[in-house]
Amino acid sequence: MALITTTPGIQSRARLAGYDPEILKNACILVVGAGALGQNVAMNLALSGVGELRIVDGDVFEDHNRSRSPLHPRRGSYLPAERLPKASCVGRELRQIHIDEAPNIRVADTWIEELGLGAFDDVDVIAACVDSLVARAYLARTAMLCNLPIVDGGFSGANLGMGVYPRSGEPRDAPCWSCTGPSLPGAFSCEHYARYAQAAGVVPAIQAGAAALGGMCTEAAMNLLHEREPVARRVAFDLRSGTSRAFHPQPDPVCASAHRRLPRALEVELSSSATAAELLSRLDEPGARLFLPDVYVERANCPTPDCLATCEVGAPAHRWQRDARCVECGGPWERSGRQIASPDMIDAGLTLEDGQSGLTLRRLGIRPGDVVEVVGVREHAAIRIAGGPADLYLPAEELASRDGSVTS
Repeated sequence: MALITTTPGIQSRARLAGYDPEILKNACILVVGAGALGQNVAMNLALSGVGELRIVDGDVFEDHNRSRSPLHPRRGSYLPAERLPKASCVGRELRQIHIDEAPNIRVADTWIEELGLGAFDDVDVIAACVDSLVARAYLARTAMLCNLPIVDGGFSGANLGMGVYPRSGEPRDAPCWSCTGPSLPGAFSCEHYARYAQAAGVVPAIQAGAAALGGMCTEAAMNLLHEREPVARRVAFDLRSGTSRAFHPQPDPVCASAHRRLPRALEVELSSSATAAELLSRLDEPGARLFLPDVYVERANCPTPDCLATCEVGAPAHRWQRDARCVECGGPWERSGRQIASPDMIDAGLTLEDGQSGLTLRRLGIRPGDVVEVVGVREHAAIRIAGGPADLYLPAEELASRDGSVTS
């Protein structure tokens, strides 16, 4: 963790306002989503002196982002290429405004589902600033599994919404974001979201709304660090009228029945380049079944009504769901030479005898530091794959030393 090297007076007003600079300096906040909301939250956290910031986003900057992006790459600074990755660019800009002279800022230019649970190691608070309902549900589930506090924000024009979920005791007694149901539409990137929003008549983000909600989410995140959020709460705020509604969500019985914590993980000296068979053979557990972080899709059919061609996927379901079209329909997936009636996938665990057990853990969606579960005859165990944040994030100072270039 980087040490604060600025003078004590820089935090004098923060102390008067009731913040503990030591708590902030020693904290790690994971900001998922580097769009309009994520940038405002990250900027506020940097100016507040949060010691470690992790920025994750698989999207790129587009022209329409400039009016809603306080951390958009500055003109003439480092714009050698089009479609610059948001996380890297935002991480670089944060280094310039952070009150620490050597801030610990790490970035990952990918979707949070791609990083696995190793991305959450040593995180104190998750800030969910995404416009994807799938990503929100994933973060809610991960926060519950790892017992991490999370603040979630979203908006449609001037209508702002925020949920705050502190750490909890018994998981089935605590609500999560999914308990209250999706309140805002979402997609996986600005490009997809813009297409959806135009068709559905959704009002996109405005900078005033992003800034206002960013301040609310930042305050909630710092309250979570200071343990000032005893129970979950949700807030809806109309920026133009000034009216607001707040309530304390309760766990939905259906959703809460699936709330749980991961069992204590046993670390194994295997990298994600090892195969599932190698992992299973390490365990003295006959008939052990390895449960993947996400369903693995070998083949599936393009959803375009006039197509329905079978695609060779060979990837976790979240990649398929992001854009399930074949290449002929504008998607990323090559067509298969055979036709199937239903998806070919692994969704009930993988055994040593299965044909796909020779696939690498990485291809199955398991990354360095990730935790997978194994159920056998004798016990149910969690296994941690070797690695962690250092394998998943790029330090922002490396970006700053590259002669003005940013790579994805």
